Amino acid sequence: MLLGDPHDKGPSDSGWSVDWRFDQLLMKLKRHDLMPLAVRLACYRFGTGDLSLLTRQQKAMLVVDCEKELAATVSGKGQRLLAPKPL
Repeated sequence: MLLGDPHDKGPSDSGWSVDWRFDQLLMKLKRHDLMPLAVRLACYRFGTGDLSLLTRQQKAMLVVDCEKELAATVSGKGQRLLAPKPL
């Protein structure tokens, strides 16, 4: 940012990478029918299942949470958020 150009920002400064990673995560979860995972994690962590209401910071946390939960579930050590809730 030699001359103070406001468009000369890195990904971490502009925030585009958070939105991109969030969108990519949602596309992958939809493709594999795992959207309930993201919704349940959002409900658990932020008190809302509406992913469109999340702030950029919440989106960043949700991406990390989903990645951890998926890895733990695949390894057999997950919290079972993918399993349906008992009635």
